[in-house]
Amino acid sequence: MIHNRFGATARGGAERVVERLADGLRARGHDVVVSHRTTFGFNALDRLPAPLRACWHLLDACNVVSAMRLRAALRRMEPDIVHTHNLIGCGGLTPWVIRRSGIPWVHTLHDVQLITPSGLLTPRFQISDFRFRSRGWDNFEPTSTLERSFLGSWFRRLRRALFGSPTVVTAPSRWLLQSHRGERFFSNARDVVVGNPIAIGPAIPPRRGAVRTFLFVGQVEGAKGIIVLVEAYRQLRAMFSDMTLHVVGDGAVLPLLKQMARDLRGLTLRGRLDADGVARALAAADVLVVPSLCAENQPSVILEAFAVGVPVVASRVGGIPELVDDGATGFLVDPGNVEDLVRALRLCVEEPKRIRAMASACRAIAASHATERIAEEVEALYTHAATERRGYGRAGTAREPMGSVREGGSDVLHRDAHATSLA
Repeated sequence: MIHNRFGATARGGAERVVERLADGLRARGHDVVVSHRTTFGFNALDRLPAPLRACWHLLDACNVVSAMRLRAALRRMEPDIVHTHNLIGCGGLTPWVIRRSGIPWVHTLHDVQLITPSGLLTPRFQISDFRFRSRGWDNFEPTSTLERSFLGSWFRRLRRALFGSPTVVTAPSRWLLQSHRGERFFSNARDVVVGNPIAIGPAIPPRRGAVRTFLFVGQVEGAKGIIVLVEAYRQLRAMFSDMTLHVVGDGAVLPLLKQMARDLRGLTLRGRLDADGVARALAAADVLVVPSLCAENQPSVILEAFAVGVPVVASRVGGIPELVDDGATGFLVDPGNVEDLVRALRLCVEEPKRIRAMASACRAIAASHATERIAEEVEALYTHAATERRGYGRAGTAREPMGSVREGGSDVLHRDAHATSLA
């Protein structure tokens, strides 16, 4: 697997997805190697000014050294499958090297970084517009002026040309696949929706009583809608004095939240927690809130909440409406609309029996995303990819027939866009 962040450099949900998938495939008898070598400066990219970030992306797109290392690794390991994830930072020539190798290639989309390097897409019109509905890619655009300019368009064409078409492309949401199709990526690839894997823990006793504890888990950034959530909480706190909001995560907006927390009772800033800490926070919450202003794919934290029977109030953006069934497993709200968020959260507080009754539907969705089930689905895709590419070698020449990926003993090289060094 190739991914740009892994292990000590892991930051978010995509890294957890890669780790769980690798573990699930190993449990099915496969040998899995995760590569996460990245272009110099990748880990400091967020701190660079925009002009330097643009220069770095051009350097990464033409990273010949990374391409040579990958070619040598593929020849040495001779994997049955190459599975890539987030490749920003792994070298723009990585897809070309994989295509030239003739090895079956599966790519998983986790975000929109191929479309916009910032990874952020926001609505084309005012997010406070109550008429907003997320219907697809056309509702969103990159956040920066540079990415919306002809230079951004040219850079997308460059990435599209360098990336080409894997054998199979997967994504957790149909929205994400359509977003890339809209930009004419992967024109010759088969696309399949495969959900994110999650770990299903022991059953938790059903919750009863009042709904008062709300939880936010994620990057504490403006694009994640945390300020909108705190304002909605401030209004609700005046109505329900025993209501609490716990914020898990860190980011640029955290200092501002610390100032707001001084004058707002019940607001607890817990900082960044490890996986066990997040699990405990979810288990103690009544409702998870995901108030994003930017397009989201399939946030793993929603599935993790569902796994412990916790409903979700989330913005109607990106792939979230494919996951949260409005009125059955939570509520959908218009992004950036404080009044709509207040309405949904107030509904949770005033109708606790309805919220508690959502637990079984939440757990059912989580069970369909269990790591074991997703690993089985991915294994079937590997078999399909191997069948599609059997008999073709480097540069399209014939190679020795390759056995289909099978349970127990195949070599699987997962090359993910969030990986950093050959392990």
